Amino acid sequence: MKLRQQGESIKLSNYIFDTNYSELKTLLDFYINDSKPETLAFSSDRDGLYVIQLDILRQLHNFVAASLNLIDHTRNLYQELYRDSGKFTDYPKKIRKEFVTDPLSQFAQGLSKYLQHNSPPEIVVEESFSQNAYEKPTPKKRVLIYTSDLVAFDGWNRMANKYMNKPAIDLLEMADSYRIKVFDFQRWFMDRQDEIQGKQLER
Repeated sequence: MKLRQQGESIKLSNYIFDTNYSELKTLLDFYINDSKPETLAFSSDRDGLYVIQLDILRQLHNFVAASLNLIDHTRNLYQELYRDSGKFTDYPKKIRKEFVTDPLSQFAQGLSKYLQHNSPPEIVVEESFSQNAYEKPTPKKRVLIYTSDLVAFDGWNRMANKYMNKPAIDLLEMADSYRIKVFDFQRWFMDRQDEIQGKQLER
């Protein structure tokens, strides 16, 4: 019964995490592809542009916070049902590999604290053009935050600083990569539940 209840709780956390990702991606796609933010940047309505940028930061914080909540749920289930049983000994190793010693994961965890306790970083749209000998130049836009805006925060650890060893963070690229990482871990975790507790769940 505990396993069943925790499983339902994890499903809810998965839904919240994926919904937050979808909302963040939609907003970033709008900021990249819609003409309104670009128009605001060159108009007197800078307040309107600032509201859009703040909403990106809000959605970014919600996305990261939801991922941490999801990881906490699996940790609680492990501690309650498996820590002293010897049935799930590969869990701590997996957590360490995917989240403790991984630069992207540590950056995401640090970003959650940064957004809560520091002034918001500037949101920048960078436009570049790709071209080859057979095609016309095609524009490519990215939504960035500069790492120079982040490094003053003393909450980054060594792994997070390793991820920030570049001039800027591409927010959509970061969100896409982190979502894949979290979901891959969740699939692995649930598959292990089926292996360990399959007979009890079936019963």
